[in-house]
Amino acid sequence: MVDRNLIAEIYAELPTLETERLIFRKMTLDDAEDLFEYASDKELAKLYRWEHHRTLEDSLNYLKFMRSKYENSDISEWGIILKSNNKFIGTGGYIWWATNIRAAELAFCISRKYWYRGLEYEIIKEIARFGFENMRLRRIEIRCRVENTTLEMILQRIGLTFEGIILQRKIIKRFKVQVYNLKIYVLTLDEFYDLIKKGR
Repeated sequence: MVDRNLIAEIYAELPTLETERLIFRKMTLDDAEDLFEYASDKELAKLYRWEHHRTLEDSLNYLKFMRSKYENSDISEWGIILKSNNKFIGTGGYIWWATNIRAAELAFCISRKYWYRGLEYEIIKEIARFGFENMRLRRIEIRCRVENTTLEMILQRIGLTFEGIILQRKIIKRFKVQVYNLKIYVLTLDEFYDLIKKGR
């Protein structure tokens, strides 16, 4: 059972978060061009469960959708900003939260231009910290398509636990049903603080 009141309480005002190189803030319609710049990348979209953006209108529609989540105090995501150039380079947050079992799925995506710089670790660490401290989670899942070996390598390097594969998961993209196999990696509360202590 999902506690809607708890979700509304936590997400009533999505806070701005910050790491050494990144800022996590609410998205706005002004982010459309930067969002479209990477979300129109077909090769990137192939690794995720969303369809690439064909037009700037697609990006605007996504931002309007996220704005409605902010306004309704619903589970929502942050825009990820690179401090060095104030560039909107991706999005990240939780896409579902089972409040009764204190578990949630963390998802994020950044432009391929910014891969292999260690930013993914900062993203996962900060969003996980929010989940464990603010949402009081005990378990965080990150799911990736089996084809997304880059993300899987990052998750393994950070120290997440591989739990298994969801076979033949149906997802609707552009009104068409597509089927994927998804790998599940898990980070528990105890594991998170062990990683922090080790400086990973």
